[in-house]
Amino acid sequence: MISITLQGRVPSKKNAWRRPAGKGKAYLPSQIQADIDALQVQAQLRRHGEDVKFLWGKKLRVQVQFHTKKETVDLDNAYTTLLDVLQKAGIIDNDKNVRGFNVGEFIDPTKNESVDIAIFEKI
Repeated sequence: MISITLQGRVPSKKNAWRRPAGKGKAYLPSQIQADIDALQVQAQLRRHGEDVKFLWGKKLRVQVQFHTKKETVDLDNAYTTLLDVLQKAGIIDNDKNVRGFNVGEFIDPTKNESVDIAIFEKI
């Protein structure tokens, strides 16, 4: 099992894509991209302290608890963004290997936003 806590907001990037007027390439707003980049850097730093290779190529089960300030988080899209972050950071080799998951949220307006992640080999 690998257990990781990342500090900060996990954005729902699926609905955040923007296209400039006319014909332009779709892009994520800079704040959304900055949030994603910050999470990815944290995950990469955590990867160096863990032996993540033992999970590569195996079916995985992922448990996620989002700690949010309010109940407006789009949990399924935030979860998708989080899997992308974990894959790009090298924590998981491919998000298609996630075959089971549990996603929840804790709301506390007085606490900083974060996400707790536990990754298990699916047996």
